[in-house]
Amino acid sequence: MHGLDEFGSDGYRYHFLREGTFGQDGAFSYEAMVARYNADLANDLGNLVSRTLAMVASYFDGVVPAPGETTEAERALGLKAAEAAAGLDRGVEALDPGGALESVMSLARATNLYLNEAAPWKLARDPVQRERLATVLYWATEAIRHLSVLFSPAMPAASRRIRTQLGLPDVENRPLAVALAWGDLAAGTKVNREEAVFPRLEARA
Repeated sequence: MHGLDEFGSDGYRYHFLREGTFGQDGAFSYEAMVARYNADLANDLGNLVSRTLAMVASYFDGVVPAPGETTEAERALGLKAAEAAAGLDRGVEALDPGGALESVMSLARATNLYLNEAAPWKLARDPVQRERLATVLYWATEAIRHLSVLFSPAMPAASRRIRTQLGLPDVENRPLAVALAWGDLAAGTKVNREEAVFPRLEARA
């Protein structure tokens, strides 16, 4: 028997909104749900949150650093954040929740790629790269803040947990245009590392 204890309410919401299509019958299998959960929620989103905040804790004593000079990589990430918000709007208007969620998840994937290419774990070995390290971790954390806003309608509990780990109020009450301003996260914010938002699952018989 598989229940909420395994996937959590947000895991169920995400799966059925991501896989379902309005006006059509849908197929379901436990194996497919585990695969989607692990690929999207555990790997793309959960791991992003965990590893980013772990690096902020390790390299900046758990305080969001002030960014230095931005490069094309940061500008591209900002554009991706705007595209994710626009894709969410389009998906909702078209009654396509799967497309809406895929647009938001694309920001998580882009942020993971940004971290992989910037390699902050390598920057941390070189004191000369301290400002660049701060810049990379600031913008990765800011992207996670955006994800906490964009995912909140579909995954409210997980979004609250992410925001708590970011040291932010657990609910974003400002207008979206304000909440999604790129660069709104205040440097100096104290993050709170906790257990993974979406721990990886092993399929059970």
